[in-house]
Amino acid sequence: MAGFSPEFVSRAYNTSTDDANKLAKSQTGVLIVKLQGGKSVTKPDEDNTDRMVYNIDDASPDIVVKNIGGQVTTLTEEKFPFIGQLELSANLVKLDAKAMYSPVYIADIAAVQVIYVVKGGGLFVEARLASGDGLECFSMITSKQPVLKELAGKASVWDALSPAILEASLNVSADLGELLKSNMGKTTILVPPPN
Repeated sequence: MAGFSPEFVSRAYNTSTDDANKLAKSQTGVLIVKLQGGKSVTKPDEDNTDRMVYNIDDASPDIVVKNIGGQVTTLTEEKFPFIGQLELSANLVKLDAKAMYSPVYIADIAAVQVIYVVKGGGLFVEARLASGDGLECFSMITSKQPVLKELAGKASVWDALSPAILEASLNVSADLGELLKSNMGKTTILVPPPN
């Protein structure tokens, strides 16, 4: 709230200027906010639980690579109508140790993705490269039907290009272009080769 003028906050929330100033100065975090000790998030009203709560962790994954990679579960309004009413969608990615989920970008210019690491550790959240403890991350996307594109794997945008265009686009040799093109149809979740 500190990014807005007190007048704007006052009008938006129908408060006094003093209350708007307090609201603007009360936030302790910027993009990542942790609950302070003794505070908890309230649970939804029991009457609305079925309509407003979806356990994505127990849902059947959309992509599973057994014994070598992990799983991806996508949540859209088809599975959970309430999320569609909010104009959102979600993904839960669970990677085994050292597994990698191919880089993904959102083709919707107006959509934004927020990623929350739930468990484990990793690098380069956009590419989701898990540490030795594995990685679980949950993301919300501000589109109920997001257009996600992969930079590697079965649905890679590079796979649609001819080897000559791929070579020219990436400025690589014909041999490397052919190797990349032949490897594009592999799986979405990858694991590095054994050491």
